[in-house]
Amino acid sequence: MTSRSLLAMLAVWALLSGPAAAQTSNPEAWSRVKAPIWSSLVAGVAAAAPGILGINERDAACAPCGSTAVPTFDRWAIRPPVSGWSLASDVALVGLGTALTADIARQDNGLRRSAVMVESVAWTFALTQVTKALVARKRPVLYTEAAGGAVDEVDAQRSFPSGHTAVAFALATGYWLDGAGHRTVAHWAALGGAAAIGAARVAAAAHFPSDVLAGAALGAATAVLVHEIRF
Repeated sequence: MTSRSLLAMLAVWALLSGPAAAQTSNPEAWSRVKAPIWSSLVAGVAAAAPGILGINERDAACAPCGSTAVPTFDRWAIRPPVSGWSLASDVALVGLGTALTADIARQDNGLRRSAVMVESVAWTFALTQVTKALVARKRPVLYTEAAGGAVDEVDAQRSFPSGHTAVAFALATGYWLDGAGHRTVAHWAALGGAAAIGAARVAAAAHFPSDVLAGAALGAATAVLVHEIRF
């Protein structure tokens, strides 16, 4: 998950929710979203902390690295990056966020409900960024012949957990919880879309399967926690 993807979803939320809030007859419309907005801003600061503090910002010690240190469960995923799948996961994530945020923002009390979704995404993004820096797990590329071109990239050592998958599951889980009592095919499709994004990250050789599973768990758990706090 990149900051550009998060900013894209925030822009969609502002465009869809702003006019609704401005036209509402309820003067408390914006007051109900102050807490999620401030919380999201705090999450943004937390997400920037690893870069500000320079946590584990060093070149990889090997290029290529020995794959024997990689668990058997993950080892089969080692191969050079596949740009097509990587781009597909970027587009799918922004599309998922846009579609789900748009749907929620247009419903009753959509301003607050979509703000809570943005909050869960912001905290998921922050937690993944901090965890990536602290764990400093090498991406699959560093175990291949293409390692030389990525050895000096900090992001090449930010594999665990998968940010794309975490945010996708935060979105899908938040949407699922929001639809309690009247779930439709769209809610199931959102979960399927999140799973597809995770699969695409492995297909792109951007992550190991365990990175994706951890990202899914982190995103879903964060969405549940934020939803419980707000509702």
